[in-house]
Amino acid sequence: MNDWVAHGVQTRAVMIRSALVVAVFASITVLSAACDGDDVIGGTSCTEAACNDGVLIDFEYREPGAYAFDVTVDGVTTTCTATLPLPPSETDDPCAAQGIYLTRTGAALSADMHSLGGIRLASTSAQNVTLEVRRDDQPIADRTFAVQYSVTPGPNGPDCEPKECRLAQVSLAPATQ
Repeated sequence: MNDWVAHGVQTRAVMIRSALVVAVFASITVLSAACDGDDVIGGTSCTEAACNDGVLIDFEYREPGAYAFDVTVDGVTTTCTATLPLPPSETDDPCAAQGIYLTRTGAALSADMHSLGGIRLASTSAQNVTLEVRRDDQPIADRTFAVQYSVTPGPNGPDCEPKECRLAQVSLAPATQ
């Protein structure tokens, strides 16, 4: 092969390699810009982080028995039910209304480790909540409280949703365990 042909092949190989390098860097730049914001040019970078909004009512019951939790939120009552010890697999929703969640813990553990521990209300607008607790049809706790939300900035910064988080917490001291 003559020197000019060999030089042309080398030059063409260098040009192809250079074009590939430029293409790879361009792709990386476009992809990283697309991941950084809502639009590639001038977008705001927001994460998918969310707030733990709502009302948390903290308690823990471990005594075996059939429990009923009557939760009244701004005049509307729903009931959550559970039995300790817990069945091996909890698949049903223990609360009759959406947006109200009863925490059941330990079903895979020994029965003495099972517990009912807290109710979460998904509402960020509830004003008054009453919780009445019965075990084996006997009242064991009753509490009414005005909801006081702690409002904090959202987790994604001032230019992203959610703009603020609203969480209220109260502890229910049961009369008996």
